[in-house]
Amino acid sequence: MKVAIYSRGVDIDQQQSLQALLLALDKYAITIYVYAELLEKFNLQASPGKEPLIAFNSFSAIHDSIDCLISLGGDGTVLDAVTIVGNSQIPILGINYGRLGFLATISKDELSIMVEALINRTYVIEKRTLLFRRRPYYFWKCSLCIK
Repeated sequence: MKVAIYSRGVDIDQQQSLQALLLALDKYAITIYVYAELLEKFNLQASPGKEPLIAFNSFSAIHDSIDCLISLGGDGTVLDAVTIVGNSQIPILGINYGRLGFLATISKDELSIMVEALINRTYVIEKRTLLFRRRPYYFWKCSLCIK
């Protein structure tokens, strides 16, 4: 299994749960891709004897490689992750580091349970509609929407 970890920015006080996620994933034969900015910010390393963490900057670097993208943050980070995976059908798993989670519904306290469900494939995929705006946009950075 191959997973990618993405975040727009994890605070220093959240580094501990990020390390816990990496340790939980390290228990299994999982190749881990990490968003380059996140990898550099925390100087993340793989556990001794494990495959090195692989940095990625864009979807083109991972689109043929991953089974799941793990988004660390809130709903805004999940929406940002949508722009990375686009219409590739790669599932996004949202870990909620914010206050409210409509899209990122898994608590950072449930990381080990989430990893077990991911490995055992005992999860439910919620289908979402991805809308693309063909006309030029004036106020938005991105012309993708999720429903």
